[in-house]
Amino acid sequence: MSEEEFIVTRVRGVLALDSRGNPTVKAVVRTKGGVGVGIAPSGASKSTKEAVELR
Repeated sequence: MSEEEFIVTRVRGVLALDSRGNPTVKAVVRTKGGVGVGIAPSGASKSTKEAVELR
């Protein structure tokens, strides 16, 4: 793999639903070498250091 394959060509944010049916954010990142997807579901347990959830 070359460094060229890791150059980001597009980032897209998409509204998604987590396993509980709550809205969350999914990111789709396209590079010259492929596509990556990440989702940010909220967990049942919360830490005091986590960001406050805005709904």
